[in-house]
Amino acid sequence: MKGRGVKIRVLTVAVACTLAAVTLTGCQTKVGAAAVVDGHKISESDLNSYLTPKAQPIQVSQSGSIAPRTFVLETLVENQLLRALLQRQGQPTDASTLAAAHDKALGGATDADYDQQADAAGLSRKFTPIYVQKLELAYLADGAFKSNTAAESAAAAKVPVTLNPRYGTWDPKNGITDLAKNQLPSFLHFSSNLPGDPPPSQ
Repeated sequence: MKGRGVKIRVLTVAVACTLAAVTLTGCQTKVGAAAVVDGHKISESDLNSYLTPKAQPIQVSQSGSIAPRTFVLETLVENQLLRALLQRQGQPTDASTLAAAHDKALGGATDADYDQQADAAGLSRKFTPIYVQKLELAYLADGAFKSNTAAESAAAAKVPVTLNPRYGTWDPKNGITDLAKNQLPSFLHFSSNLPGDPPPSQ
């Protein structure tokens, strides 16, 4: 009886891994990944490190906001997409190139300004250089994608993006599409909210 119980538990884990692989392939190689972009793993631990228990929804337009976790993850994904697209065009993305674009990319704002915005949103100040890097990469890519979003250009250039289903789904036109917790398969539910998670659905 004891041996049978072990087999059942192992089988359950194997089935869960197989189902999860529909969105995030490679259960062994992608463990702990929030997303993988062009072979670059964005770890869940890194994602969590940019959020604090005071994280607030991020206003992205006059009429809407998104969960802070989604905002941070989308920034991390877009950084890798922009870097991959620029490299495919033969453009450098090294630290000195980004530093040279810093002032123009910020358009008169300062890193301290973004620190203040991070504080107001309940994000760690570790997130500031990540967001600034996105602005620098976007500045370098200005005009290169025409009217396309980075996500659309990445799809056209066949830059592979896989997203952990806990955080939603990847849309080549719109980036990350939120997936409410109660829409996740039961084996992907978590016992408690992490900082930056949307509140549980009623």
